[in-house]
Amino acid sequence: MTKDLYTVQEVADLLGLHVKTVRNYVRDGRLPGTRIGKQYRIGRADLEAFTGKPVSAGIQAPVPTMEVSSVLQMDGVGAEQAQRLSNFLVAA
Repeated sequence: MTKDLYTVQEVADLLGLHVKTVRNYVRDGRLPGTRIGKQYRIGRADLEAFTGKPVSAGIQAPVPTMEVSSVLQMDGVGAEQAQRLSNFLVAA
């Protein structure tokens, strides 16, 4: 069974975009969509025309991930201040 209408969330997942980006595309008229109640629905044909290729319902775009690590040596700094600086850098 193929889907004929997609939610903004489903389109965002399929295209690897943020939900707000897809919603703005619909509001700006770049991606045709229909408002049903308070939500938008995007038709399969409109999505295929927007992307220029067929929609693969089962395949989702990979979610990009990032991992950062660091080593910091601080000479002449007390343990409490070093901990605060370390927490600051991790939070940033």
